[in-house]
Amino acid sequence: VDSDKRRCHFISDNASCHIALVNKRPVPPAKRAARTAATAEPKARRYRGVDAAERITERRAQFVQAGLECFGTRGYHAVTVRELCSEAQLTERYFYESFIDKDEFVAAVFDWVIADLATTTQAAVAAAPPEEQTRAGMANIVRAVGGDPRVGRLLFSAQLANAVLIRKRLESSALFAMLSCQHVEK
Repeated sequence: VDSDKRRCHFISDNASCHIALVNKRPVPPAKRAARTAATAEPKARRYRGVDAAERITERRAQFVQAGLECFGTRGYHAVTVRELCSEAQLTERYFYESFIDKDEFVAAVFDWVIADLATTTQAAVAAAPPEEQTRAGMANIVRAVGGDPRVGRLLFSAQLANAVLIRKRLESSALFAMLSCQHVEK
């Protein structure tokens, strides 16, 4: 049955019969996602003793670690979402549960690497005497990049570049410059 704005579709299988009202004009994906997010209630069900929020956090961490592996070895453009999912041993459904797209994902991987590097660098600087703090900070960065070439590729490789990574690199340069200035001024 058609009206000006809606069509009625009958969907039938052996077990049941469903009626779905469908707009003639397709709903844009962004609106569809907003509607789904607004109407969906989070499942707070525990599974094997782990609640839903913890499972999401664990899956996100698996993806980020897989992202470092994939981007750090093959590069941004050579990696697909399907390959990221394979590396993380998770399905695409879980990828899109945490990330809108590959650009948001690479930003999360970059932020994770920078956060870890900033934390270890601050710890190294705090442990050093005042006259050695700048050297300790730089030594920690060199040690981190030398210890894991994937980190160096993600942070500095010209071959691993897109608009998101270029912006993130500028942001992280400003962060490390600010951290360096804090110890130089002392």
